[in-house]
Amino acid sequence: MNNILNTKEDIFEQKNDRLEAMQSDLNLQKKKLQDEFDEQSDKIRQEQFRLAVLEGQSLEFTPEQKGELRSLESDLESKREQLNASHNAVIHLNEQLRQAEKNHESSLSTYHTCTSELKEISDEIVSVSRALLPAKGSLNEYLDQKVPDWRGNIGKVITPSLLNAKNLKPFFDPEATESIFGLHLI
Repeated sequence: MNNILNTKEDIFEQKNDRLEAMQSDLNLQKKKLQDEFDEQSDKIRQEQFRLAVLEGQSLEFTPEQKGELRSLESDLESKREQLNASHNAVIHLNEQLRQAEKNHESSLSTYHTCTSELKEISDEIVSVSRALLPAKGSLNEYLDQKVPDWRGNIGKVITPSLLNAKNLKPFFDPEATESIFGLHLI
C-alpha cells in the first residue's frame, strides 16, 4: 500500500516539476518576445519619425536614399511578420500551458481520490485484522476463549467497537437472565 502511495506521490511530483519547467520556459519565451517586440517597436517609431521628418522636408530622394528607404520598409514589414509569428507562438504556448494545468489538476484530483481510497482500504484491513486477531485483553479475545459460537448470537447484537475495548471486565454466565446471551460487562 505504501509503495502505491509513494509511487503516486513520485508521479505527482514529476508532473508538478514538468509543469513548473514548462511555466518557466513559457515565462522566458514571453520575456524574450516582449523584449523583441519593444525593440522592434522602438525601431519602427524611430523610422516613422525619420520618415515624417523626410516627408516634411519635401526633398527629392537620391537613388541611394530611395534604396535605403525601400530596404527599411522591407525590414519593417519583415519585423512585423516576425512579431506576428512570435505573438502566435505565445498564444499557442499559453494554450499548452492551460492544457498542462488542466491535466495537472485532473491528476491531482485522481491522486487525492486514490489516497482517500487507500486510507479507507487500510482502515478496513486494520478492522478486519483486529477481528481476526483480537488484541490481548480485549472483549473479542475473551469471547473467543470463553464463549463458544459467540458470533452467531452475541456477535450479531454487540457494537463492533466494543469488541476491541479492554476495560470492560466481562464474565459469562449462560444461566443469567439479565444479560446479553449470558454475557455481562462491568
